[in-house]
Amino acid sequence: MAKKLVRLYPQDIERMEWVAAADGGRERVVASDGDGSVTRFHRLDAGERRAARPEERWHEVFVLEGSFEEDGVRYEAGSYLCLPPGARRGEVTSAEGVLSIEALDHHDRLDKPERRLTAAEVEALPWQAAESGQPGFREKFLARDERGSLTRLLDVGLDGNTVELDDHDHDEEVLIVRGACRNGEELHPAGTYTFNPPHAVHGPFDIYEPLLCYEIKNVPRSEDLR
Repeated sequence: MAKKLVRLYPQDIERMEWVAAADGGRERVVASDGDGSVTRFHRLDAGERRAARPEERWHEVFVLEGSFEEDGVRYEAGSYLCLPPGARRGEVTSAEGVLSIEALDHHDRLDKPERRLTAAEVEALPWQAAESGQPGFREKFLARDERGSLTRLLDVGLDGNTVELDDHDHDEEVLIVRGACRNGEELHPAGTYTFNPPHAVHGPFDIYEPLLCYEIKNVPRSEDLR
């Protein structure tokens, strides 16, 4: 089962209840396929711990606020992890509390490399003009595989307005980390989360404030399209 179209504004997410997560901490699930693959906001409170364990699913983590420590490494806001099934996780601790957005995928269609990037390492990655050629768009790749699935940071300037509708054959998840834009007739401020399934037409976009977006795009295998 595929995830369906989701668009949640900051006030929608804020109204959601925090519930206990099976792997520790608390979560707000914002998208789910019904088969165990979810996207969630996850938090650990100050002083909370998560036990060491292997990953059971693909697990992508982008830290939004606070920090956590694992295996002697501190992951602050802006850090990114991409962990395949079976990847070892050490005990996770958080002295100050941490909030992250996380995608957990049970399916085997992904082949992104394992990444454990601190905020400083993410900051050091180069920005480049977007491969789409869209003026005003810059991107920083956090992980990508040979089929075209990728996770990136997207920086869009005030000259990044688009005029065409966007229609693609892959999943797309977007969290606006900073800035604001208008998607068609809808205003999307910072904190807006969207899941676009394949061929969910969206856009065009008018940029009201320069954007920083965290994006995940998962390209299906050919057999997934049958």
